[in-house]
Amino acid sequence: MNLDDLPSTVVGYVRYLDAAAAEQLGSALIGTYLHGSGALGGFSASRSDIDLLMVVSTETAVADHAWHCIAASVRHAPCPARGVEVSLVDAGDARAPAEPWPFLLHIATGPNDPKAVSGRGHDGDRDLLMHYAVTRVAGIAIRGPDPQDAIGTVDRSAILAYLADELSWATANASEAYVVLNAGRALRYLHDGQFVSKIDGADEAIARLQRCRDLIPTMHGDDQEEALGLIETVEDAVAGGDAEALKSASAALSEFLFFVEGR
Repeated sequence: MNLDDLPSTVVGYVRYLDAAAAEQLGSALIGTYLHGSGALGGFSASRSDIDLLMVVSTETAVADHAWHCIAASVRHAPCPARGVEVSLVDAGDARAPAEPWPFLLHIATGPNDPKAVSGRGHDGDRDLLMHYAVTRVAGIAIRGPDPQDAIGTVDRSAILAYLADELSWATANASEAYVVLNAGRALRYLHDGQFVSKIDGADEAIARLQRCRDLIPTMHGDDQEEALGLIETVEDAVAGGDAEALKSASAALSEFLFFVEGR
């Protein structure tokens, strides 16, 4: 992925936030990186957040009002997506990512949990573990050096523990679609170390899976066999984070359901 693959409104927005931070931080802003679905693929303006990681040198003191101005810029600029999450971190912490995952400032907008949190006196943010890991391998530099030059390696065991905890939380608290999507991401990383996004269209495909499973007891033998094969194909596409395969498999399942439900 690169910036040219994203809507122009998103590109303009992330460049604006980068410029607003640079206006306050000057040369202390070492790098600004887009991560999450905007970098991994599967970005949807109606369902996705825009995720930014800003790496800052704190060797020169930054005035308190600068942090307030950056937070205000993020909160008040119209966002062309569901919301935005911006994490500002110290350059030294980015080069050697480790617990307790300290940060300088975290800002989030959107419908779920809008906030601006100073890292001063804060225990840290474990989500930074994944922000670092994804940014290092797939992040898009808005400014600054290549992500691999600015961000160190996150321990694999820490990533696996994070994914396992996230999946446990989803199983207890989230929808089936969310559980399947996160299970697919975890399996992909476990098997080949690749990070994938929650791919576009997966929610609709999983809803069709449930409809198909509900109908299986009413189907004849041949239809049952075809249904099970289509379900497996869709689940493989979701688990593999393959958007093109999911689009094809979901269309085939939709066509199958149209004929079965029309009988």
